[in-house]
Amino acid sequence: MLLFQGSFIGLCGNVGTGKTTFLEAIAGSIKVIHGHLNVQGKMAYVAQKPWTFNGTLRENIIFGEPFEPVR
Repeated sequence: MLLFQGSFIGLCGNVGTGKTTFLEAIAGSIKVIHGHLNVQGKMAYVAQKPWTFNGTLRENIIFGEPFEPVR
């Protein structure tokens, strides 16, 4: 797969299909056993860590922003 500078990639799949392992390999957290990996430039990894704070459902969705009923 060839990606260009400034590209954004989304990774999705079923539970247990290796998404986190793949991202950890790119981040250098685990050893790549087969193949090769080359990362140039900046990379951000945003883990999916669900959480809620003590508030209403609406407050947990809008995070202090104004409520937009149409949105």
